[in-house]
Amino acid sequence: MDNRIKSDEIASAVQSLMLPDTQSPAAGTTTVEAPKINLIINSLVCIDGRECVVERRLRDKWHFLEPKTNEPSCLSDVEIANLQAKGRFFVVWQPGDRDDISAPQEPLNVGENSHRENMRKLEYVEACVRHPDYCRSRRVLEPIIAHVHARRAADEEGAEDAPSFQTALNWIDKYTRYFPVYGPASFSVRHDKKGNYGARLPEYQERAIRVGIDIWLKRNSKTNAYASVHDFVRKYDAQYGSVIDKSALDARYLDENGRLKPPCLRTFERRCDRVDPAIRDAMRVGLRYAKERYRTFTTTALPDRPYSHIEVDHCTLDIILVHPGGTWLGRPDVITFRDRATTMIVGVGLGYEEPSYASFVSGLRNAMYPKDMSKFPLVKNGWPSYGRIENLYHDNAFHLIGDNIKEAARHLGMNLVRLQPREPWLKGALEKFFKDLNLGLVHNLPGTTLGNVLARRDHEHLGDAALTIEHFEHLLNFWICDIYNAGNRRALGHIRGFGGQSPLQAWAAKVRDFETDSLPKPETFIALAGDTEHRTIQKNGITIDHIIYENPILAKLLGNPKHKQKSIHAGPSSYKVVRDPSDLGRVYVADHHTGNVITVPATTAHLDYARGLTLAEHNVICANARALSRQKNKLPIDALMHAKAILNEIAAKITKAPKFKTIQRRLARWLEGDRLRQIRSEVRSFATTGSDYLALPPPISSDVTQPIGEEAPEVTPAATRSGATPVTSSPVETNSSNPDEDDLAEVRNQQNWKSGYVS
Repeated sequence: MDNRIKSDEIASAVQSLMLPDTQSPAAGTTTVEAPKINLIINSLVCIDGRECVVERRLRDKWHFLEPKTNEPSCLSDVEIANLQAKGRFFVVWQPGDRDDISAPQEPLNVGENSHRENMRKLEYVEACVRHPDYCRSRRVLEPIIAHVHARRAADEEGAEDAPSFQTALNWIDKYTRYFPVYGPASFSVRHDKKGNYGARLPEYQERAIRVGIDIWLKRNSKTNAYASVHDFVRKYDAQYGSVIDKSALDARYLDENGRLKPPCLRTFERRCDRVDPAIRDAMRVGLRYAKERYRTFTTTALPDRPYSHIEVDHCTLDIILVHPGGTWLGRPDVITFRDRATTMIVGVGLGYEEPSYASFVSGLRNAMYPKDMSKFPLVKNGWPSYGRIENLYHDNAFHLIGDNIKEAARHLGMNLVRLQPREPWLKGALEKFFKDLNLGLVHNLPGTTLGNVLARRDHEHLGDAALTIEHFEHLLNFWICDIYNAGNRRALGHIRGFGGQSPLQAWAAKVRDFETDSLPKPETFIALAGDTEHRTIQKNGITIDHIIYENPILAKLLGNPKHKQKSIHAGPSSYKVVRDPSDLGRVYVADHHTGNVITVPATTAHLDYARGLTLAEHNVICANARALSRQKNKLPIDALMHAKAILNEIAAKITKAPKFKTIQRRLARWLEGDRLRQIRSEVRSFATTGSDYLALPPPISSDVTQPIGEEAPEVTPAATRSGATPVTSSPVETNSSNPDEDDLAEVRNQQNWKSGYVS
């Protein structure tokens, strides 16, 4: 019973707490009423920037009416007080206000001298209005004014004049009208309201000046525009001069012949100077210039989750690179993806042709997948970013606004956000990254072209193109991971712009609660940006751009009952063949009979040439081979190899330069570091009897190639311990010629052929 009573009391208490404010108060409670706001009927007030007239008061609310729209509004006393506290409600005009009394200045605009003067006026006014016999009488107020003046003269240094009776009345009027709202600022003198701001010129001169200003804003000088003013007055006088009462005009507006006189040049120049600067620059220079000059910057809040807001852009770097095979690649174009939540660079893509949709997809694949940093042993901090992109911010480059990127966004589940054209400051942090990359890394390397011709003119020795792709990628990854992502950013930290933290620290803090969906298959990116052809299958395989792709698995397609042959059917069957633009070593054939995708590598004769070759490099080599062999159709593989050898000779000429050798030797040492010392030495024990442990080791096979810039490891005998002599040797790769391994490989190929899968 007691428990039921307690539960009923708790339920009633909760119900009473959930009652709306309109419910009547419970018995025994005291209602606290808010104070009432005193307003004068027919006063003009400003409510949230709208001027309204005070109509009447009904019960506990004031009713207002907006004269322009006749829209009524009601506010309670509490609501009016809250709006006044925020500066969104104030009285503009009240009945009985004199016309010569303008609204006072805001208290924040009052200077130190004006405030001192206002406090002096307040002392006189308070002495008058607080006197027991106060009335607006000269007999009462003049003795009070004289008493305050004598007291101030005795207390303060310097003489001041006592205000007159009429001046004191004006101060009292301002005190009564504005002091409750503006305080001592009510007595401020509005010097900005002084003077005659109305039109002083006759109407025809005003029209002539407007015509001249229009001509001036169209990129003409003021002198030329003034000619249009003069001509307008002449035409106006010829058309309307006979009907104008010129006797009513001032003599200064007429010349000695009684014709209308144009305004002087100085008057026209002053009116041109009064034009809004933003409008002037937009008309005379351009709208883009005006937006950039008069824009303001907004510091937005950082997203909470990584990969929720990613921005992308590309930049052509100021350096010339050389392919290891000898191909001259020119200036690379880097496409970069930046995470706004952590300010981290989450992915990059290097291309050596014009920025294209294919290079965009290549960089997108790098941004979404984990990075393999095993090729870059000197990178200490790593590159931990990967995940699915939710919102991608891009500019209006042609390769980023087409239907291809929209289709890619639908495949990958991204939302595209297109930024305003010609407003790079919308992704200013990414533009700053490109500047730091060029200045901090690229301009310090051999082969740099600097920013422009004027910058190159001040340097005599910039160095020839010497860096290969591998070396530059190593430098780029090292700079991004260990310098940029590890450096402090002012955009991060508890207070934006103060202190800051590194993108890696921000990533570590926000990735704890970050979960990403499953990543797409690699074939998705090849399907989006792959080079697609429709080809027939011949006996020797598939030929695309002089490269032959062949594998025994193609026999399944040739032996399919639905496959059409040219000798039997009207035409042979063609299949969809897709190439990865970043690697021409294999193609992907779509079997439309079974719905499977078959991976076909390049034939053995072409595999060494095509493995790791990009489509852009292949096009350059084909162009050189075509120029050498002067054959417009089929190019034999020997011609391609010969063209590639010529490019190798070009690169070899660069490598023979003494400066290049010095640079390459130092760079190789920096890149490889202590790689040889990191390899664990093998300790071998040799018996002291029956063998000569001091004999030289067997010779190294000539098939092993030594990397450029590395020295062969020395074989040094170690100290003898316990009757055995440890000998340090470096592991050497040798070509295996075991026939059992060849047989095993053949069996595996046969099994893969039968199962329809090629590894």
